[in-house]
Amino acid sequence: MNALTTWLNQLAPHWGGTLLQAAWQSSLVALVLLGLVILLRRRPSPLRYWLLMIALLKFAIPPMLTLPTGLFSRMEPPAAVVMMTSIDSASLSVFMPTREKGLSEAAPNQVPIPNGTEPVMLAASQPSGSDRSTPVQPLAGVPARLHWLSWLMLVHLLGMNAVALWILMQMLALGRLTRKAVERLDGPVFELFASLGAQLGLRRLPRLVVLDSGIAPVAFGVLRPVVLLPRQLIEHLGPAQLRAVLAHELAHHRRRDPLAIVFQLLLLVVWWFNPVFWLLGRWVRKVREDWA
Repeated sequence: MNALTTWLNQLAPHWGGTLLQAAWQSSLVALVLLGLVILLRRRPSPLRYWLLMIALLKFAIPPMLTLPTGLFSRMEPPAAVVMMTSIDSASLSVFMPTREKGLSEAAPNQVPIPNGTEPVMLAASQPSGSDRSTPVQPLAGVPARLHWLSWLMLVHLLGMNAVALWILMQMLALGRLTRKAVERLDGPVFELFASLGAQLGLRRLPRLVVLDSGIAPVAFGVLRPVVLLPRQLIEHLGPAQLRAVLAHELAHHRRRDPLAIVFQLLLLVVWWFNPVFWLLGRWVRKVREDWA
C-alpha cells in the first residue's frame, strides 16, 4: 500500500501540471473561436461548424507551451519520511550537544545517536538544487499519506469512469432500440431514402429502421450506419416533409457526423469537469443541426 501511495504522490504533480496547462490553453482557444462564431452567426453554417471543430480538436492536443504558472507549478511535491543515521550539523537550526550522559561520542559533524537505539527518523521535504538527483524514499513500516493533489487526481479519474459508464449505457440503450425496430428494405419510403442517398453521393447506404416508439429521428453508427425513424413520423408527414427529414439524417452520415460525435464523447470523458468544454459541445450540436 505504501508503494501505491508513494507512486500516486509522485504522479499527481505531473498530472496536475499537464492538465492545468492543457485546460487553460484549450479553454482560451475555445472561447476565442466561440466569440468568432457568434460574430459570424449570419455566415454559412459550414464555416462556423469547422471553426468549432478546430476548438474541439485543441482539447485533444497536448499543451503547446509549458509555462511556470498556476497553483500546481508552484507547490512543492509531497513530503516523504526518510531514514537518516547522521546529518551535517551545519544544516541544523538548533543547537544539539555532542556529549550527554548515556550518549556515545559523536563525530565532529554528526548528530549523536543514543547507544543501543534505532536510527533517528526525520521528515524531509523534496530536496532542491543538486540534491534532486537523489530520490526520496519512504520509511519502511510507516504508512504513507495521500497528498491532497493525489486525492484530486483520484476524483478526476472517478469522474472519467462515471462519464464513460454513462456513455456506455446510452449506447447500449440505443442498441436495444435498434434491435426492437423493423428494417425497411422496400416500399415508397425506402425508395425515397435510397434515391436521396444516391443524390448525396453516399457510397454505402445506411440501414433504415422504423420504431413504434415516439422518439426523434436520429442518425448514428460509424461501422454500421443507421437512420432510425419513428413510425408516427412517417405516417403523419407529407412527402415533401418526409423527404426533408430523410435528407437531413443522410446528410449527417455524408459528413461523418457519427464519427465526430464519438470523438466528442471521448473528449468528454477527460474534460467532464470543464464548463468551457460543455459550452463548446452545446454550440457544436447546434451548428451541426443547422447545417444538416
